[in-house]
This record gives sequence, C-alpha cells and structure tokens, in this order.
Amino acid sequence: MKMKTRPVSRSEVPVKTNVRQALDHDGVSQMDHFFQYSRARGPKGPESLKEVVPGLAAQKLLAGSKRPPRESQEELSEALGSETFLYRAKRRREKLARLKETEQETEEKEEKEAEEKRKLELAQEHLTTIAHETPEEKKVRLAKQYLEALDGTEGEISKRLRAEAKEATGKFKIPLASKISLKSLFIFRGPKSPVTTAVVSSDGTTIFSATKDGTIFKWNSDGEIICSFSPLRRKAKTKSTMLPVSVLSLALSEDGKYLAAGASDNLIHMYDGENAKTLESFSGHRDAVTGVVFREKTHQLYSVSLDRSLKIWNVDAMAYVDSLFGHQSGVLCVDALSRERALTGSYDKSVRVWKVVEETQLIFSSHKETVDCVCLLNEASFVSGGQDGTLKLWFGGKKTPVYTRGNAHGGKWISALGCCRRSDVVASGSYDGFIRLWRVGSNRRASSGINKLRKKFGEEGAMQLSPLLDIPVTGFVNSIGFSADGSILVASIAPEHKLGRWEVVPNAKNGIVVAHLL
Repeated sequence: MKMKTRPVSRSEVPVKTNVRQALDHDGVSQMDHFFQYSRARGPKGPESLKEVVPGLAAQKLLAGSKRPPRESQEELSEALGSETFLYRAKRRREKLARLKETEQETEEKEEKEAEEKRKLELAQEHLTTIAHETPEEKKVRLAKQYLEALDGTEGEISKRLRAEAKEATGKFKIPLASKISLKSLFIFRGPKSPVTTAVVSSDGTTIFSATKDGTIFKWNSDGEIICSFSPLRRKAKTKSTMLPVSVLSLALSEDGKYLAAGASDNLIHMYDGENAKTLESFSGHRDAVTGVVFREKTHQLYSVSLDRSLKIWNVDAMAYVDSLFGHQSGVLCVDALSRERALTGSYDKSVRVWKVVEETQLIFSSHKETVDCVCLLNEASFVSGGQDGTLKLWFGGKKTPVYTRGNAHGGKWISALGCCRRSDVVASGSYDGFIRLWRVGSNRRASSGINKLRKKFGEEGAMQLSPLLDIPVTGFVNSIGFSADGSILVASIAPEHKLGRWEVVPNAKNGIVVAHLL
C-alpha cells in the first residue's frame, strides 16, 4: 500500500543544536528552542541571549520580532558561532590539561612502584647472597663496605682506625665518673598502667616509654607528652573481645628514624620515630619478645624471646635475616654495639656473646640464678646482673668475671642495667629504693689472680665496681638508659616487675625518672 506524505511546516522542523542551522528556520521560535536546549545542558550552553548577542540583534529578538534583518541575522550567527567556538576550545584545553595531569600522575606512580620493586629485588638478592656466603666472604665484603664508607684524608682515616682498634681492646674512651653528680631529678607522671620500659634519644631531647596495657608515649625533655601511639591489642582465644598486649622492650635507632617495640603477642612492632606512624609488625618468634636492640650506626635489629632464640632483622628492607639458637631457656635481655655481635642473658643462668658473622657463641656461666639484664661497656667489657643480687664485670674472652659485686642492692635481685657507652659509669636498678651508679675503675688492692690478669691484659683486666652515686626512687626499676654524652639518665619505674607481680612495692607509682648528671 502506497504511503501518503504531507509537507512538513517550518514550525515542525526539529530543533538544531548548531546555531547557524537554527537561524535558517523561524528565527525567534527556533532560537527560543535553541536556548531552552542550551539551558538544559547546563554550563555547556549560554545562559541568556543578552550574554551571547549584545547590541541591536538581541534587542530585536527580545522585542518579539519574527525574523531579524539579514544583517542582524548574520551578526547574531557570527556572534553565537564565535562564542560557541571559544567555549568549545576552552573545554578542549581543560580536557587536555586534565589528561596530561592524569598521565603525569600515572607515570609518577609507575616510576615509584618500579623503584620500590627494584629496591625490594635488590634487598632480596642481597639477603640471598648473605645467606649463602661463607664467613670469610662476609668478612671481605664488610671490610670493603667499611673502607668505602671512610671519608677524609689518609691521616684522619689512620687516626680513626687506631681509635677503633684501641676501643676493641677494651680501653675506655670517656672518663666520665669524676664529673658525675646529681644536678636535678624529675619524675614524669601520666601512665596509669605499670611502666615496663623507657628509652632516650641520643641527644636527650626525646623519651619513649611503654606500659603493660600496650600504650607507648612520646615525651619531650620538659615532661610533656608529645603523643601516644595506638594501644596494642590481640584477640582472645575463646571470645571475640580484644585484650591488651604488654610492651616489654623498646629500642630507638641512633638517628631516631625507627622505634622497635617487643611485645607479649610474639611480635615486634615497628614505628616511625618522628610521627609515631606504624610501619610493620615482624612475626617469627613463638613466644613473648623480651628484648630488642639496634646495632650502632645501622638499622640492623636484634631481638630475643622466651622461645630461646635470637633473631636478626633488616629494618630498612623490613625483612627477616637469620635466627640463632643456643640458650636452654627463655632469653630475657639483649645488648649490642657497632660490631656484629650480640650479648644476651637467660633463665638458664648463662650470659652468651653471639658472633653473628662466624655463627658461633661464647658461654659465660657464673650466676647462680636467672640473668635478668646485661650491658656492654665497650667491645671487650660488659656487666651482667641477676636474681642472685650480684653484679659481675667481665673482660675479653675470659670465662670467669674479673669482678663480682655481691648484694649490690641489699640482697634484692637486679632488674635493670644501663651504661654510658665506652665510659667508666654503670647504673643498676632493683626495688630497694635506689638506682645505684658505679664507677668502673682499677682494683688497686688486687689479689694474686687479679695481678696475673693485670699483667696479661693491662689495667683493664683488673677492674672493679665501686659505688659512685645513689638516686632515690620508689618502686621496681624496669629499665635504665643514658643519653649519648651521659648527661641524662632515664629509668622506668612501676609498683611491679614488667614480667609479673611476684613482688609489689607499696606506695610506688608509675612514672619516668629523669636525672641530670652533668
């Protein structure tokens, strides 16, 4: 069947989105349709005729003229076309700018991811190389790294090497004991839970403390809390509730970049020392982490646990390195200096020096009870304290102590030790009401055995611990630390020991003791 068609009137012509096409039909009616369409499109079209077409043409259209004169129509078309072109050009420029920014951000993100991937691959390759190299190869590698890191003239390098060789022999570098006196004493209050540990930065301006409820506080030297870290929590085994995690030890890197926290949840929690941001949690220990320490001038971390192991971590790569075993019971404390060696004390009543490169250990057995704390004076000398109430001074590789101080705290067990590195000052703590400072000096009234040590090792082989200063405190001393120059002593005190409640000191309060000594 043939369809009939009828002519289409001008009023039925579809609305054109193009300005010039719209003007070819019923001028005003089509322009009205155009502007209605434009307003519906939002910011992509003109909002009013006056904004687009100034002058006579706009006035005539608004006055209701059916069709503007030919010259006005051309003027209107030119004006609208020019405005639309400029608007579209502007939109294109904005779109191109956004695309360029997006491409730049994508490229930067890809470059960053590629750099992180490359660093991770290098770290993994480095760790793989370390794991398979022999002790001799490792010594050669470390020697090359050491020589490359040395700066200065030949004379300066020679002087530095002689100083380090002198230090390795056990000779003290800083005679600090003669300058020590109690200038001022402050106790920072704030934590409601027992304070388990505290560390001070090298310059003595910042202090970190931790408690049994898993909270870590950052203090300034005036006793004000700068910030507190998010409390550590763990899930209960039988319920969905969250239980507090005790922080048992803290370690701050020498440059203040990293803070490590050993906790009762078997993890080592890593934080940014500047902004308290959580970085990583190291897993691997099977029991509570009782001690952590950074090796001097590095970001290598040693950790010990009640699982009887000593573990080594590379904090820069956030990676596990190695595990060493030897203790027969849980390990309670660890200390280290610049050499790749660690000093530990344990429930098995022994002190051990771990030679990481050689993967060997030296065993020192003299304490009759658990060794709670150890402290390295220098690379050749260290002090240990135990539940038998004695302080023992060790020198070199000799298997017996060169000096033993019995009843150092009136028969109470030694709960904390600290020293100013490479000096002649040691501090010990218990719960007898005092932090005691000791001078490490030559034993003038030595026995024949000590005189033999003096002949063999020099004066360093005939040392003793003599009382220097007593600082009154009330409560358990759970940790002791010194600033790099020995001018500030920081200790954590609480009514109870950090590992339990076997003894509770009445009238004791939680706090941080800060003593200025120089």
